Amino acid sequence: AFSSYLMAMAPILIVYIFAQKWVVGGVMRGAVK
Repeated sequence: AFSSYLMAMAPILIVYIFAQKWVVGGVMRGAVK
């Protein structure tokens, strides 16, 4: 049960991490300008 839950959550977590990095990077670039 846990492994299937993890398999379902993994892609969402990866997308969330990438989105967070992209947002932080965009804010940093915006602050520099």
